[in-house]
Amino acid sequence: MARYTEPINSSAPFSADRLIVAPAAYVDMDTAPLLGAALTSALDSHPDVCCDLAAVDFFSAAGVHVLLLAADRAKRGGSRFSIRGAGGITQRVLRITQVEHLFERIASCREAVKTGSGPAWHPADATQDRRGVSRPYRSGSAVGRCCCR
Repeated sequence: MARYTEPINSSAPFSADRLIVAPAAYVDMDTAPLLGAALTSALDSHPDVCCDLAAVDFFSAAGVHVLLLAADRAKRGGSRFSIRGAGGITQRVLRITQVEHLFERIASCREAVKTGSGPAWHPADATQDRRGVSRPYRSGSAVGRCCCR
């Protein structure tokens, strides 16, 4: 699981950073507690937290529960909690459980590039997955740097 910050508004003279928590591979009953602990720690120490779900290949009801707890904690604590990158099975689980409308969604860097509303991943830090989709470079738990930083 990676944690990193990115500017909220790269065109502003100064801006607070958004803390990104990015789980990878599986979010199930075994790994959801780790995600929950990472989100709790992030929300306790940062006013703006985003859970980037782009690298999640399997997402269970335990993951939904963790996201709901994080959203509730943020609301009670006056923080901002958002998600991004939910696709495939993750998006289907959020839709089937009828909770997708409960989360603020922000554009991932890839979505922001398509719409022209934000920065792109630096080409030198991108790789392609087996379907040919560009993803941030990941080496262990490190995440490729976004060129807006």
